[in-house]
Amino acid sequence: MRPIGTDLTRDVKRSMFDYIPKEYADITETVALINTEATELELLYSHVNDVLAQFNIESATWGINAYEYDIGVTSNESKPLDQRKSVVISKLRGAGVTTRELIDNVAEAYANTDVEVIEDNPNYNIVVKFVGTFGIPPNMSDLERSLREIIPAHMIYTLVFTYVTYDMLNGKYANYNAIQTSGLKYDDILVN
Repeated sequence: MRPIGTDLTRDVKRSMFDYIPKEYADITETVALINTEATELELLYSHVNDVLAQFNIESATWGINAYEYDIGVTSNESKPLDQRKSVVISKLRGAGVTTRELIDNVAEAYANTDVEVIEDNPNYNIVVKFVGTFGIPPNMSDLERSLREIIPAHMIYTLVFTYVTYDMLNGKYANYNAIQTSGLKYDDILVN
């Protein structure tokens, strides 16, 4: 729900004409004035919505710098926006006592996929298995840095990735040429 006064789905110009007496709608100066004011109001509403979007990390764009500053992360303008958001979200989730759920939340924030966290306490190891996607998710260097910050120093962590194997494809495709002629991209192969 948009805040009052920022509903851009309505026709601002039509609404303005609805508020004035009908006799004024035929006056050239009134039409010019309303057209100009409607354009400016739509621009104002657009700017208000843009500012309001910065109050949510998921929709923030130019406001990401403030989030990074608040959590003590150096802004890196060369990184894609979604990776910068992942760093912020993971830092915000990563506060407190280290638990399996905390590691899960931090890893999911970076990978944007489901992960499974397995505690191997006798070997002082924590296994983070990426189960929701195939291959290595982007932004792994930031994820590893965050894991190192939240996992206790006496523990190590292991990242486990899921890949498409020959056995997974063997039942669906006769050979490599059949995969090539299907026209599917890597991410789509197992869906079909």
